[in-house]
Amino acid sequence: MTIPWRIAVLVFITWCLVAQLYLIAVPLAVWYLFKVDGHELILVSILVDGYYQAFYEVPILSLATIGLIIFFDFIKPQLLMYTGGNEMVS
Repeated sequence: MTIPWRIAVLVFITWCLVAQLYLIAVPLAVWYLFKVDGHELILVSILVDGYYQAFYEVPILSLATIGLIIFFDFIKPQLLMYTGGNEMVS
């Protein structure tokens, strides 16, 4: 995935989160994490939590994003397409 596509997908995910379109944002974020490392989603989720002033309570979006990224970091090497002799190159 090239840099302009990554930026466009990040902007669209951010817009969906701000507009509270979670049914679009969550599958798109999972797909994004499957394609790339996606550590920039942590910054996006922190900014969206700040927008909704969620830091006065528990920032659920930021914690969920960190958990999802850690989960994908552990699950990616176990997938068949990443363990064969022809590893997937982004």
